[in-house]
Amino acid sequence: MEVGERIRMNLAFYWIIFILASVTSTIITSTAVKRRTAPGAKSLILYGITLAVWAIGTAFFYLGFSRNADDVLVLSNFLSTLAATLFLCFALDFSSRSAWFTKQNLSMLAIEPFITLLIVLINFKTYPNLFDPAPSGLASASWLWINLLYFNALVVTAIYVIVKTFMHGPLPHRLQSGIVLAGAVFILPASLVSSSIAAPQTAAYVLLAAFTLTGVTVSFGLFSYGLLDIVPIPRDVVIERMGDGWMMLDMQNRIVDLNPAAEAVIGLPRQKIYGLPAENVLTDWSSIIQNNDKSKEMDVRGRINLQNMWRYLNLRVSPLLDSHGHQFGRLILWKDITESKRVEEARQLARDEMFMLLHSISNAASRAANIDEFLEDTIYQIVFSFKSQASVVLLVEESVNSSEPKRLTLAAQHGLPPKLVQDLSMLSERDSLVNSTIRNIRPSLIPDPLISSEVQDSIKEAGFKSMVLVPIFVQHQVLGIIGLARTESPAFDNDEVARLDVVADEIATFIHSDRQRQLSIALAERQRLVRDLHDSTTQKLYGLLTLTEAAQAGIEMGSPDKLVPILSRIGETARQALKDMRLFLYELQPVDLERDGLVSILNQRLTAVEGRADVKARLLSDETISLPLDKEVALYYIAQEALNNVLKHAKAKSVTVRLKQTKSNVKLEVEDDGNGFTPGKDNCGGMGMRNMKERASQVGGKISISSIPGKGTKICATVSKDRQSRIHLSGVQI
Repeated sequence: MEVGERIRMNLAFYWIIFILASVTSTIITSTAVKRRTAPGAKSLILYGITLAVWAIGTAFFYLGFSRNADDVLVLSNFLSTLAATLFLCFALDFSSRSAWFTKQNLSMLAIEPFITLLIVLINFKTYPNLFDPAPSGLASASWLWINLLYFNALVVTAIYVIVKTFMHGPLPHRLQSGIVLAGAVFILPASLVSSSIAAPQTAAYVLLAAFTLTGVTVSFGLFSYGLLDIVPIPRDVVIERMGDGWMMLDMQNRIVDLNPAAEAVIGLPRQKIYGLPAENVLTDWSSIIQNNDKSKEMDVRGRINLQNMWRYLNLRVSPLLDSHGHQFGRLILWKDITESKRVEEARQLARDEMFMLLHSISNAASRAANIDEFLEDTIYQIVFSFKSQASVVLLVEESVNSSEPKRLTLAAQHGLPPKLVQDLSMLSERDSLVNSTIRNIRPSLIPDPLISSEVQDSIKEAGFKSMVLVPIFVQHQVLGIIGLARTESPAFDNDEVARLDVVADEIATFIHSDRQRQLSIALAERQRLVRDLHDSTTQKLYGLLTLTEAAQAGIEMGSPDKLVPILSRIGETARQALKDMRLFLYELQPVDLERDGLVSILNQRLTAVEGRADVKARLLSDETISLPLDKEVALYYIAQEALNNVLKHAKAKSVTVRLKQTKSNVKLEVEDDGNGFTPGKDNCGGMGMRNMKERASQVGGKISISSIPGKGTKICATVSKDRQSRIHLSGVQI
């Protein structure tokens, strides 16, 4: 064949490769970009770009931009190694082995191509024949052979990975793996052929042709079989990466295989475990492993001591059968539930602590005499339960004018500096710290108060590391805010905020109930006062008006002798009305038996009411009266009821109250010199007598009433000093 004809054929061959490489790189790049989130897509995109650069560089050489034949060799050596690296990356991604892409591995893959490029660029100007050794230093030819070995190693590794995927992958996906494998097969023979060609340029074009054919195969797979649509996941990869432990035993209970999850639980590498009896590794479950009936499938749940730490496992032992149904081993599959068990135990502990806290709050509510006492008792329990260093409860003041902004007052606090207590003593709902909590009626978590613009400077100076504010509300009505703060890590988490929200609901329920109770008591007391004023004082005033009009009529008729009895009745009625009014005024004042004691309260009553109503009153008491509070309350109510009857009905001139203490009892006597009545016959006393008997019965006491018409009445109540009451009235404020 003539030389000119051979040159024309070579040029045609080169241009066919160039056009085919350009078209293939365009197809690969554009298709991979559309599926750029699929495994291997990024590697294919870079592979297509590399192939395009390679083809364009080759075209530039033949178009006359470079007359140096070594330029195409430099380009071929660098880009062939880069393309092989990218194809390996695609194979790893396609085979679900992207975990091999660590920073160290990628950096190692990048070192050799760039060293190759650097050496070639430095040496080929000085030694145009690159396959001749340099006189000194590192020989370029030697490094090119190293590069060839490295290149072939990349290709062989890619083929090995794809073959494993082809052999172990699901049957429907083997066609996809086969297409990728067919593309990889073009590269290795081309590498061997190019290394035997004497002309470097021709060797480079052979490699370009091989990578182009690989690209054509991949393009065919992308369009015809959806190469990136469903990527096969090999079974061996699933076993290696599964989170559950997987261990295979032979018929002698020796360990013959296990996965990394089992290694992690046992704490030994598989090299040291192979061949060991399973009962030596899982000692706590040796009886299960040594079970004589090895064909039986078992499920076990329990804990095992591994690496000096108890771990909770769900264990399943299954027989392994061959195609003829003969057992050749056993498979142990376990799920490590240690973390979930610990989370469950932590949640159970949190639930128990929450139950105890709510129970303590309920007890505090039953013991407390008022809201302030309840909050002071509760706030210490909250601080302890939530591991906080400071806490505050702000209550919204009840305001008649709803248009004005609500004000919040400090109801209880713990752990706050004095300056901060003063700053928080009165806040407005518009204050930035509480505005969001009140407006949205939802908790506000402040992870770092030091950088929050809503937090006051005095709070920042306290050095709190985290804060949480939770609204106290009932039926979308905000009653207040409870706040917790920590000066130490960790910060409050969402679970703690949720639990604090439950606590706030309990506090809101008590505050709302207490306010409703106080309102009911106030309304009942108001109704009683209205009734008493109508039945006694109003009637007496009406009688005064009638008597006054009668006296006036007698004066006008000139009958002065009839005025004396009328004026006498006017004076008596006025005195009785004055007694009633003083009694009403006294009853409007709160009485605190727990603070002042029974003797002092009775003395105050006699001085304030009977002493100013022209009734000679005396209190005779032993020096020491020792009684539980509930029994003191009962005796006070009995004495009050008896004195009220004396004042309203007995028309007595004197009354004597005696308190006597014996070794086991305390006796209360109220004796007057009034009208008296016949017990059991007259309906004197009415509800008052029944109330006294009920009070005495509630504390296990006895009451006796003796009275003679015209000679007065004596009421005697006796309670024991140590006998338990039927109803405990601790902390009641009268």
